[in-house]
Amino acid sequence: MRPTAALAALMTLAALLTTTAYAQQTVEKPVKTITGIVKHSAIVASVNSETREIELIGAGMRHFSITAGPEVRNFDQIKPRDRLVVAYTERLTIQVTPAGEAMPEGAVAAVGRAEEGEKPGAGMAEAVQATFTVESIDRENSRATLIDSDGIPRTIDVQDAEALKLVQVGDHVTTRLTKAVSVSIEPPPPSPPAIDPS
Repeated sequence: MRPTAALAALMTLAALLTTTAYAQQTVEKPVKTITGIVKHSAIVASVNSETREIELIGAGMRHFSITAGPEVRNFDQIKPRDRLVVAYTERLTIQVTPAGEAMPEGAVAAVGRAEEGEKPGAGMAEAVQATFTVESIDRENSRATLIDSDGIPRTIDVQDAEALKLVQVGDHVTTRLTKAVSVSIEPPPPSPPAIDPS
């Protein structure tokens, strides 16, 4: 399975965590999603096929080396001037549902690596979902007290006062945190066409 296919499978599973009772929701309730993506890359300077050591050039022209383990498929596909790209994605979704329509709690995970003959790559992701019940609301001070599935209360400050107006005691607040990491080897960009001096 390709790394991207593994991540797509995880996102599908994560979405399935939220399907219970959502279709029944008729009252408008707040939903907020925050996504952050960080990418780092380095250029392959040299490859030692015997030791499987890869010398890389990172930010600031810093040289460093890594050793690819036996689980890295298609090592012979890595060439000088290729780029090693590491991408980290984190997505937090907060959703409110009416009383009696609590979403299930749980966690899912997916991993994948490149198929035979492709450029090496791997991906890993996980999603964790938790549901809380609104015990009390202090609208004047924009605060709410939530109870988790173990019965432990916690009071939070709510930054969006308008969204808080749509929340009632007894509603459920579901948080879903999805994290994904992918590592890939990409070919170098094509060289610019030669300029004819004449």
